[in-house]
Amino acid sequence: MANRRPERNLRVAALPLDVVGGAAEQNVDAVREALERCVERGVDLLVLPELWPTSFPPSRAEGAALDAVLAEDAGAWRAVETLVRESGVWVVGTGLDRDPNGGDAAPARPVNRARLLAPDGTRAVYDKAHLFTPTAEHLAFCQGGERPSVVAGPAAHDGSPSALAMAVCYDLRFGAPLQQLPAAGVEVLVVPAQWPASRASHWRALVLGRAVELQCFVVGCNRSGVESVGRRGLALEFPGNALIASPDGEVLAEGDGSGALIVADLDLERVGRLRRDVPVGRDARCDLR
Repeated sequence: MANRRPERNLRVAALPLDVVGGAAEQNVDAVREALERCVERGVDLLVLPELWPTSFPPSRAEGAALDAVLAEDAGAWRAVETLVRESGVWVVGTGLDRDPNGGDAAPARPVNRARLLAPDGTRAVYDKAHLFTPTAEHLAFCQGGERPSVVAGPAAHDGSPSALAMAVCYDLRFGAPLQQLPAAGVEVLVVPAQWPASRASHWRALVLGRAVELQCFVVGCNRSGVESVGRRGLALEFPGNALIASPDGEVLAEGDGSGALIVADLDLERVGRLRRDVPVGRDARCDLR
């Protein structure tokens, strides 16, 4: 009985994949292999990096070139949707999609869209709200207009749904849009990312800090590898330091740069216990905002 999983246990994994730009089939193959390992290990939720199918679009891609990238990205998602149905493992990652509010007169820029895929279909989407200007993301993407929200995620060991929210990479630096998540009952914040090695310490501090601040688990999936990114063609190295943190700021699992899958068990009851013991939400001074 010593190995019995807690009733509200959720087993999660993150794949700090070396995303190969413009090679969706190769990236899908890597996800397929990861999902096979997830099934073997009883994983409920797999988190992929930001823009895992094709990475960032080529510089100044527009018109037919952008259409081709969007089609490749969409094909990769369709392939993974099939794998999710077959495996029973939920998946979160981000990819490209057309701006839903663009209209015919809008610039031809896609959104960076996070998707929560369940075995019975897509459950939720979230468009990255904060665009990283040093790599000219604001010129390549349309920003999302909504804050992260809480949705029903994969069921815990007792059959009850987890309460999950999604943010994307640079969103992690901006605390205000995340502040409503604890009151909405968030238990797990999922953050796909392409966060460079030069600021790896910032990534680690922010993942752990948001876990403590929001009193929830944070599953951050940061890619590995090297790529020329953005319209300015910056060559960036990525550390592959996917990180799973507890509501107490404990590191439950962390990538070592190899791109290997990391796995951790989340005892979701810890969220409620901590919020009762340290009632940050009750003690907050809303009048000072």
